[in-house]
Amino acid sequence: MLEAGLISEVYYEASGKKRKIDLKLVIDNHDLCLDVVYNKSTKNYEIDNKFDATLVLKKGKNSIIVSGSKLKNIYIEYITGEILNLLSAINKDSLYIVSFQNIDIRYSTRTLFKDNKLIGNIDYFLKSIETTASLKSANSEKGNITSTSSSFDATSIFGIIETSISTEQYLLCDDLGDEWADYIGFTPNKLVRFYHAKSSSKKYSASAFHDLVSQAIKNIGNFDFNKELTPKKTKISALYSGCKIKRLRKGKIITCFKDLKETYNSPNIIREIVLVIDFLDKVQLETELKNLKQVKPKIKQSKFYGFFQL
Repeated sequence: MLEAGLISEVYYEASGKKRKIDLKLVIDNHDLCLDVVYNKSTKNYEIDNKFDATLVLKKGKNSIIVSGSKLKNIYIEYITGEILNLLSAINKDSLYIVSFQNIDIRYSTRTLFKDNKLIGNIDYFLKSIETTASLKSANSEKGNITSTSSSFDATSIFGIIETSISTEQYLLCDDLGDEWADYIGFTPNKLVRFYHAKSSSKKYSASAFHDLVSQAIKNIGNFDFNKELTPKKTKISALYSGCKIKRLRKGKIITCFKDLKETYNSPNIIREIVLVIDFLDKVQLETELKNLKQVKPKIKQSKFYGFFQL
């Protein structure tokens, strides 16, 4: 909503005092996947989080809603003039998913449903995951960038994408600004790849993975062969913000935009999305998912997935 320009201001107001806040920054620094714990004494389904100790799930006759005191003090002002507190905005658009011990069951967009294909598709899901030894040394997403940097750290995911993962003729760092991906890689008239990168110190971080998948889904529309590409022409010849890193990491600058346009206008090219992460061990994940198929869940199941899209 913020990126689309639909929100004009976000602020916190309590005791007659008003303070502007960066809601995107707040959300980016909090887990999006949270455990729900049933408190026998209060009979509340408490959402385990660091922001609001009063945050709970409440079951109504036909719906599940989020309730809490602090979120009521955060207000969102839309460009239409409408003002809603954050809690009302979350419940109004049902911006969350609730999962249960039975992983086939989900509650989303005010609907309780069962996905019978989830367990059955585990083997196909595992086939989509590829491993690379170079990611074992990854310790950050972009590394330490200074004003004199001319490349990303070799042990950052960005650096590893450039040196060990990308196989395309051209590779453009599209991170920041009007980005479609962290990197756009393409080989003329053959394929276009969007690379989305995420680093996390938490192994099997559902929050980090959800964030990355959401980013990828949001940008799928940018694969459209009728997409306006002029903004990318400026990026091709630009430097990464605050340093000397050239955005065009691979390929000839003089032919890049021409080849990009021709490739995008080709109806027969392969379009791929690649998620590059350093917090997942495929062997361990495969073991845990096979346990789920046998109804022996060992992975700690997060039950509340909040995804307030900004």
